[in-house]
Amino acid sequence: MLEKIRKTLFEVEAQLSFLKNEKLSNSENAIKSKEIYEHAVIHFLHFEKTVKFKNSSAEVEYFKEIKAKFLSYSFYFDKILEIEKQKIYSPENEEIFHREKKCIEYYNTSNLDFFNYHKKKETKSDSEFFNQANCSQHIFNAEINFLSTNKESVKYDILLAHFLANEMLENYLINELYLCKFNKIKDLGIRIKWTKHSSWLIELIYGLWFLNCINDGDITISELAQIFSIVFNVDLGDIYHAFSRFKFRKESYTIFCDFLKEAIIKKIEEDLLRFPSKSK
Repeated sequence: MLEKIRKTLFEVEAQLSFLKNEKLSNSENAIKSKEIYEHAVIHFLHFEKTVKFKNSSAEVEYFKEIKAKFLSYSFYFDKILEIEKQKIYSPENEEIFHREKKCIEYYNTSNLDFFNYHKKKETKSDSEFFNQANCSQHIFNAEINFLSTNKESVKYDILLAHFLANEMLENYLINELYLCKFNKIKDLGIRIKWTKHSSWLIELIYGLWFLNCINDGDITISELAQIFSIVFNVDLGDIYHAFSRFKFRKESYTIFCDFLKEAIIKKIEEDLLRFPSKSK
């Protein structure tokens, strides 16, 4: 029984991932994502009407690993649409983003014990939290519970879904705040320009992406490239094709990174020779 609903979640996530590759605005992406979500709701409704869990581990898997994650997408994209509407009527988008970040912090603090349990990835109390008695029994009831301010009525699958949605929302807010800063740079007429070969910057971007240096890896390579393109006012072209060409370099696959390493080492060694006392 769980296999079918697990497959439904997998298909939803695959479709959402595919949407990221389309050139859509935040609002367009959220609307299409909600359509994907709503199309899958019927499968969860049928599952919850007919399910009889064989054991507690099956309950935990459904409410913690499947349902909470599924609900988090609905909560997240609803919030994105709400924020994007606010942006239309507000000249100070940064205030909106900072206010939303404070709301996330407040929610996490208000549910601190369970939030810490989630962040530490603990499992010892899973059977106590994620069971039919302590979780929302119906997918639409979950939507209602999400809006509830009564702690006794909020269920653990809803709390977890909210945490997961907030984690996605934090990444969205960070990216939007970055874009606000970039726009301010442009408005002030300050031009920061990449003056070396674009393939060198692409090499750096891929290196940062492979090492999960940005957002702990929760960002696509195309999104990261777009940010660097804006910051350094450079057209990077087809980054995928550029990376493919790296494989056919004869002297080194990582020309720019090699230059970086050599330049840093050279500077350190020069400083050590000029100021030998500092090296002790």
